[in-house]
Amino acid sequence: MMKKNLLLFFIFFIFFIGGVLGEVTNAEYYFVVQENGNTIAGINLYGSGEITIPLPNDVESVYVKGGLYIIDNETMTIAIGSTKSAAVIYQTALLTEKMNENWVFLAKLENQTSKSIMAALPLNTIIKQSNPLALIETGEFTKLYWSNISPTNTISFD
Repeated sequence: MMKKNLLLFFIFFIFFIGGVLGEVTNAEYYFVVQENGNTIAGINLYGSGEITIPLPNDVESVYVKGGLYIIDNETMTIAIGSTKSAAVIYQTALLTEKMNENWVFLAKLENQTSKSIMAALPLNTIIKQSNPLALIETGEFTKLYWSNISPTNTISFD
């Protein structure tokens, strides 16, 4: 009887771990940069498993839906299970820096997923450069798009 229970436990454990140890393969990043340089960041993660994302050290609160998370130093590790997706939202002032009259934006990203990224900036923003090269759209505000970005660690523009 003990062997049978142990075998059932082992089979259940393997199925449970198999469901959690998948892979988070895609991420959508959304950055809304305000006139004062504060940024609201939103990240949609797709897949299942565990992923660690860099987190600016001034973040005071994080909203996470669809996963469990731990914040340690300047990283957040998120475990996504049967939901197959998670959303993360936080606010920070540390993605932007004012140098003379220019604002510089620099975001450190996780290097595990393929990414699409959208940054929304105030209407009067003039983009001097972006790395990697972004599609720029103007309207009610200025938007920068990066699509199908393979794993990379940073995006920047000024």
